Amino acid sequence: MVKIVILSEGIIKVIGLINTALTIGQCGTGTSVTTEEDTGLDEAQGGTQKTLSNNVADKLLTTSFTLNTNDGNGLSLTEFENQFNTGESLSRIRHTPISKDNTKELTYIVTYSLEGE
Repeated sequence: MVKIVILSEGIIKVIGLINTALTIGQCGTGTSVTTEEDTGLDEAQGGTQKTLSNNVADKLLTTSFTLNTNDGNGLSLTEFENQFNTGESLSRIRHTPISKDNTKELTYIVTYSLEGE
């Protein structure tokens, strides 16, 4: 067996490539359980699609997504995803329902860590 080691500079490069392409956050109202086979949100809510704010620090990529008091009002939000600029999803999160109205601002923060050996 041959052991392949992913180098630190390779991991940092991959994080940089993901950072450049991971640009969209969106909420939804779906109720299905998340699985690896998901291709996006169960019930996407187009009015909640916004640009991500990303930060790279060493081998970590942190995304931040905020719905302000004007976004998504009247919805019972139950899911969130990060999308690449080409429309494919990287991750989907299911959570307990949040009834969104104009008194609430919601921020989703997701941190990705790539590790090698």
